[in-house]
Amino acid sequence: MITRKTGGSLLLAIILLLPAFVAAQDGEERQYLAVRTVTVTAEGSATWVEQQRQLAAVHKERGDPTRHVWQEVTGDIDTFHIVTFPDGFAGRDEAPEGPPMGDAQAEWVAKISPTVASRNTVVLRRYPQHTIPNADGSEPGLSTLRYTTIAPGKSGAFNTWIGEKLVPALKKGGAEGVRFNRIVFGGNTDVWVSSNSLPNFAALDEPGPLAGLSDEERAEMFDGWGEMVWESDVRLVRFRDDLSHTTPNED
Repeated sequence: MITRKTGGSLLLAIILLLPAFVAAQDGEERQYLAVRTVTVTAEGSATWVEQQRQLAAVHKERGDPTRHVWQEVTGDIDTFHIVTFPDGFAGRDEAPEGPPMGDAQAEWVAKISPTVASRNTVVLRRYPQHTIPNADGSEPGLSTLRYTTIAPGKSGAFNTWIGEKLVPALKKGGAEGVRFNRIVFGGNTDVWVSSNSLPNFAALDEPGPLAGLSDEERAEMFDGWGEMVWESDVRLVRFRDDLSHTTPNED
């Protein structure tokens, strides 16, 4: 017999698992991002960066999958986001290949470990149907990251709102380099992470792509917003080309 307390815990577990389950059942091809967020100590920042440069060189030489590193420009400037693009989860069932640094791996780890204050890895589902690419296909080295926390049970409505209202308005306003993702493992599955590429810092002084909306259009667009969105956190990051590598011809 399930007691009220046990039944409540079971219901809570089902609710928490539901967003990931729905994402796996919606019939669309799933694409993912794996993001490891690392905060390093102020005194160890230079050492961490140098060790990452060495690692990037090895990954490039071996032809390893693309690995991009972004650094926060506002807030905690010693925080880095390491982004990889897994095809799926099946590869994790295979035995890993040897350490990238080979015989020097232990020495490399011994140098970098003391510099790390915290680290966390999340997997995000990508939503390419909501993507607005850069017109020239380039990838500017500056971007905003918006972490949007959605009310439980409202991720589906938010997804629809992005596709039917936000993306068309952004396109009309001339936005480029916009992407939408949602956490599915390693964090709150009601958190969406969107990015908006910027050509330079001066672009932050210009009116945004939604600036041309009339009061009526803005009111219609954001109708019901308060019922869906609980919190929004915006950060500014820059691409660290010296710590990254891109595999040629990789999708």
